[in-house]
Amino acid sequence: MGTASWLSASILCHAEISTFDWGSVSGCDSSWTSGGLLFRNSRGTICTSSNSTVTNGTITSNDVAGLVVTHINGMPFTPVSIDVGEYSTFKSDPAVQFVGYKASGATVTTGIMLDQHADGAGGINDFQNFSFPPEFADIIRLEVSNTFWSFDNFTFSTIVPPPFPVDQKLGPGFGSATLLYSKSILDDTLVIGSDFQFVSGFRPSSPTATKFLAPEGTVFLGGTYSPSYDRVDKALYFKQSNTSALRKYKGGVTNDATTLSDTVAAGYPVDVITSPGSAGGRLLFLGYVHSGNDPSTIFRKQNGVTTAIVTPATPLPIGNSTALPNSLGGPVVSATSHAFVATLASSPTKVRLYASFAGGPTQYMIGENDPIPTGETYVTVTDLADYEFTASGELRVRAQLNSGKAWLYYTSAGLSRIDYILATVSPVNSGKEVTGDLFKTDVGTTFLDTHGEIFREQDGRYFCLIGVGDKIGSETISYLEFKAARASLPLRVIVEARYAASANNTAQILELSVNPPEVLAPRFGTTFIHPESGDLFIPLSHLTQGREYWVRRSSNLKDWQDLWKIQEVLPMQHVLIPTELLVLPVFFRVEQR
Repeated sequence: MGTASWLSASILCHAEISTFDWGSVSGCDSSWTSGGLLFRNSRGTICTSSNSTVTNGTITSNDVAGLVVTHINGMPFTPVSIDVGEYSTFKSDPAVQFVGYKASGATVTTGIMLDQHADGAGGINDFQNFSFPPEFADIIRLEVSNTFWSFDNFTFSTIVPPPFPVDQKLGPGFGSATLLYSKSILDDTLVIGSDFQFVSGFRPSSPTATKFLAPEGTVFLGGTYSPSYDRVDKALYFKQSNTSALRKYKGGVTNDATTLSDTVAAGYPVDVITSPGSAGGRLLFLGYVHSGNDPSTIFRKQNGVTTAIVTPATPLPIGNSTALPNSLGGPVVSATSHAFVATLASSPTKVRLYASFAGGPTQYMIGENDPIPTGETYVTVTDLADYEFTASGELRVRAQLNSGKAWLYYTSAGLSRIDYILATVSPVNSGKEVTGDLFKTDVGTTFLDTHGEIFREQDGRYFCLIGVGDKIGSETISYLEFKAARASLPLRVIVEARYAASANNTAQILELSVNPPEVLAPRFGTTFIHPESGDLFIPLSHLTQGREYWVRRSSNLKDWQDLWKIQEVLPMQHVLIPTELLVLPVFFRVEQR
């Protein structure tokens, strides 16, 4: 696809001098931005003050192996000067070489010999000031491949352009919005059921006390605890304020699903039952003695018969041995499998996850602080959160790893794959990279929530569904949060939205229908002229990372000539047109291939 534009009247822009000073930042980050320039290194993390033995009296950095400097919008910039120092008093490269890349693909090089003076704090300045030669004017990327060196006070010149063209948001990404209910923003929202048979609001001060309504029209309002939805049987299980029975709600009728008498018949009498989990009428629940110190028991009720399947005397596997449980909790169930968490008497502070697949033996899945392999390295589980069985029978675990949030998928053979939840993507037509939580649906669609915008994925590309500033009817959205997606087609999602004109304590729970994604070509903005070279710059509304773009030229809008491939594909950027190409009539376009 491509787009073409007449060259509109251009304006003259001015240059601006800026300095990147490590004293203005602190700590570590994946990159640093200053004056429009982006500073990155080869390991993906840049830290300040990583060595104090080479100093100029201020904060510097030697964590710059494989330094790359670019403009966040693809603009050219001119490095003016830089303070360069040794890596440490024990190690340093003899010289530092700088390579500049022009928009045309040409390169320029320069370098500086280090004086190897490094006496640390209290001595003279260990850094040398280096000025870049004139041929480094208007480069689009600066690279330094050296490993053992330091720098500070990078001074550079950039062009101050007019604003980018207004970004083209996909519009609208949703087809309709249906109000489910309004609630206080002090309440949270819980969606239960693969097709939203129940939606509940509850107060954080009492997070298990919920109130449910059924969007399909069946009225059901009542205080409940520990809700669990059986997607096969389309029934809701819950515990009311008393602890002697678990209740079942289906088709407008509520009755007891199990009572304390069932645990007596199973041979393990308790006085508290809670935490239901059900699939296809197969119910698991937790029971314990309120005043006792014995661990809890996991019961199963199926075809009217209640059985204790994990008791205080059940040995649980751990490595090549077994141990008795210290506590049990959170049973979840599929038609033939179940899972639960436990602590063991031998390690009462460590939470472990166990599962039985298709009626097989109980297996140890994963525990807090366990390492798991990812290729040739390992990551560590720091926290276990939600877990459930998928429609295909896998056990899906939401976990916090030392490398980020992720879904861990398990079968009876062990860990099958890892899907990271926190992701950074470059959505089509969003004009920026965004970071947010991923939500995968049973129909294979992924949504990404940034708590300001919601994106949906299609064929590996993300499209904006809705965001702050968009309108629903005549109301402008001031807050937006993804809640859930329906398991069945057509695509629909539940969101929480707040309107700019609404009362501060009101939120709307809405169901949105999702439109098919629409792809738009990059759009040209107002052109402008470099104040020194006279080159012409054309701002583009967006470029999508991972795609290939070419600049093309024509004198008649019929015959097009390739000029060059855009080297650094950024979400939004400018295209430079040298003065020798500006003959009349002339047309330019950017084509995606």
